[in-house]
Amino acid sequence: MVLGIWYRLSDIELAQTLFRDLLFRKFCHLELSGDVPDATTIGRFRAKLVEHDLWEALLGEVNRQLGAKHIIMTEGRINIIDATPVEAAQSYAGDCADGQPKRDRDAGWPTVPKPHGISWKGSALMIGCNARGIAAIRCHKPTVVNGFIEVFKDWITEFKVDGYQIDTARLVKPSFWKAFVPAMIEHAKAEGIPNFYIFAESQIEDAALLARETHVSEFPAVLDFALWDVAQPVFAGKKAPHIIEDRYRSDVLFKGGEEASLITPVYIGNHDAGRFGGYLVQNTPDMPDAELVARIRLGHALLFFGRGIPIIYYGSEQGFTGDAHDKDAREDMFASAVASYNDNRLAGLKQSTADRNFDQNTPLYRVFADFSKAFLAHLALRQGSQLVRFASSEPGGLFAFSRFDPEDGSEYLVVMNTGLDEKTAQIEVDVASRHWHQVIGNCEPHATTPGSYRVNIEPLDFVVCRSTTD
Repeated sequence: MVLGIWYRLSDIELAQTLFRDLLFRKFCHLELSGDVPDATTIGRFRAKLVEHDLWEALLGEVNRQLGAKHIIMTEGRINIIDATPVEAAQSYAGDCADGQPKRDRDAGWPTVPKPHGISWKGSALMIGCNARGIAAIRCHKPTVVNGFIEVFKDWITEFKVDGYQIDTARLVKPSFWKAFVPAMIEHAKAEGIPNFYIFAESQIEDAALLARETHVSEFPAVLDFALWDVAQPVFAGKKAPHIIEDRYRSDVLFKGGEEASLITPVYIGNHDAGRFGGYLVQNTPDMPDAELVARIRLGHALLFFGRGIPIIYYGSEQGFTGDAHDKDAREDMFASAVASYNDNRLAGLKQSTADRNFDQNTPLYRVFADFSKAFLAHLALRQGSQLVRFASSEPGGLFAFSRFDPEDGSEYLVVMNTGLDEKTAQIEVDVASRHWHQVIGNCEPHATTPGSYRVNIEPLDFVVCRSTTD
């Protein structure tokens, strides 16, 4: 109930927040697997406290303890970061001779007007996603850096999370990340999580500038906005596949080079960029449904079978398309009452977001399930080095690349047809790759000649073929 006051939550909102917010649960000592009180229970309990004259006494004791620790909980002036109270930059009202609050420079939390990215909701400090707002936290101060490190180390210890995605990373000074990232990885190892995955999300489409984040801020990986920027128009048939090859050539610019690119998170749609299905519909409103599904399938095949770690935006498997980005790409999985969602087209389906969408038998769900099986079954598709074999300079052309098994060196050939007509081609392969087997699609059993392999690809389709030398 105290959280309800601090955050200006109704009983219904408080019950909902307790259900989904891990920090609220931790504060209230509620187990993750346990139940939470509903709104009626919360209201009745408060009424009992009031009835027995305990409510004001409870609040008074909470305020007394906070005051003893010099933590301000006055509405509109509390500083809470990730639900962890810290000393505010202002002391209590009237500390100065003129009756104004005294500025505490050591606390490092300046008062910033709302237009600069800071806004208040009850007792929570909301940091806006702009440079001034993020900078207001003063992440260069050792007390702030150490505070953040301790908070997020505790998440690893308490909940055994196995990675962090860091949003708006470039809006914080690199010195912060140079301290924060190694501390998280080291602490995770100590907690028995040796492969803790941490990557930055910086919306930069230029590969060279994106690579800079891995050098200056020393992130192990960054979300590949540069690949997204070229993949969408290629698999929409608007641009030639050679621009994907150009992006892959830039892997050498990243810290760790081509080897580090294997852990680069890759995607073709999210809330920042909008859904790939939405991009297709907006560019070709009358696109037939079969083509829409085929293009979405083909675009996601690059994520699963090209280098990097595939990230599938939720709802893509349900055929969600969205109208644009941000709020327009955040449809409900539960039956929605939002009109701007419910009039959207769903790829491969006749229903809408007004229906409950947790169907494991949708066309795209089955596609991604099959992709996942192949991805997990073949080491080369997860950890193998990559070599582009062919990239058409015409829209709708072929794109081909090889992946190599890091243990036995066997070659996997992936060939994609981004056009609406069937294509046959001879693709360069390793001279030792003589015999071939199907992974996905139809694969010829033998190389045509040493170093050359014949493929025949249906429109908007692809093949994955595995070689052997015996």
